[in-house]
Amino acid sequence: MPKKLFIMVLSLLVSNCSINHESDIHNWKKNHISLEQLEKAMKYCGYNDRYELSDKSPDEIAETHMCMVKHGYDYIDIDGHYCKKNPSLTSCLKAKKQGIIN
Repeated sequence: MPKKLFIMVLSLLVSNCSINHESDIHNWKKNHISLEQLEKAMKYCGYNDRYELSDKSPDEIAETHMCMVKHGYDYIDIDGHYCKKNPSLTSCLKAKKQGIIN
């Protein structure tokens, strides 16, 4: 019985990690761009090797999203890019002042 419990707990932990740290690679869109070009832009803008932002602060996430927007990418999500949900972050205010976002 303890072995089954261990396996259940381990499965729960592993599935929880994958839920909380999803890749953004399918959320960014730009016409006529290859997957390789998208990956290059994401790395340039600050995404990690798994195309996640789980290791970044909220302001760093906003800065990364604004970098992608500045390079012509659209974030496809119900709520939109990070600054639409968090407009008062320093990076979002800076992007608004620079005309990157409205």
